[in-house]
Amino acid sequence: TLTIEPCTEVVLNGWGIEVSGASGRIIAHGRPDCPIRFRSTGAGDKSVLANHNGFLDLEYVEFVDVGGLPDAFRTGAITLLHDDADNNYSAPHVDALRVKHVTITGAKSHGIALQGNGTFTADSSDLVITGSGAEPVSFEVRNLIRLPSGTYTGNAVDEILVQTLATPVVPMHMVNRGVPYRIGDLGSSSSTFVTIGDYDGNSTTLTIDAGVTVNMDPNTGIRVTGGSALIAEGTPQDPIVFAGDAGTGWHGIIYGGYGNLDIASQNRMTHARIENAGTEAGTGS
Repeated sequence: TLTIEPCTEVVLNGWGIEVSGASGRIIAHGRPDCPIRFRSTGAGDKSVLANHNGFLDLEYVEFVDVGGLPDAFRTGAITLLHDDADNNYSAPHVDALRVKHVTITGAKSHGIALQGNGTFTADSSDLVITGSGAEPVSFEVRNLIRLPSGTYTGNAVDEILVQTLATPVVPMHMVNRGVPYRIGDLGSSSSTFVTIGDYDGNSTTLTIDAGVTVNMDPNTGIRVTGGSALIAEGTPQDPIVFAGDAGTGWHGIIYGGYGNLDIASQNRMTHARIENAGTEAGTGS
């Protein structure tokens, strides 16, 4: 365990900090009048990284111009790399990052990047990310369960990126935090889907809060496998919007398939709009 005291300044001079394994922890608790600060001296700085069940506990902490190099993995000032040993997409979420009153300013790519099944703790709150070179937060679809309260504007792209890298069978949730979500796969030109459930009959649920907009990259879509559910209940004042750019050919929302045509009774969609969906091949909403 690395414990960092209030008022400490940590200068990352071309290096990062990594904690790994169940005993690997960073506990950095500042105070409102005496925050902890991580800052950069220039290009080449790495993330504060929790790897393979490491845990980050951050309270009243500031990150200034830290890490998040725009490489193939699009890391963040804070990066989680939590993978089940067998790459098991049914593995439960792991609480690996606690943030309370944390501010990230000027990250070179994402503010926070979450890979694998590691995610925010339930009590995380008051997260501010601004000035990032890409989206403020990047999720894999299988760790999309919590997004703390806070502010996620003033970045190069004010959207929450959801990478379509898995077919998870764990619950997922798009919480309304005032910025859109975007479904994409880091520039992939092939068809990629957020698949709810898997092709072996294992089911799960994706819940989308009222007022959320989900922007779809070209060639992406949402597939709800048999027995799984998409719960998207907007209101007249706060509808849910699934949107793609006109002519880009996102695939819409597909229910059933892959040998199971059962449409779960839990599926619900109210006060929602689906815009510019469908492809020339006939696969659409």
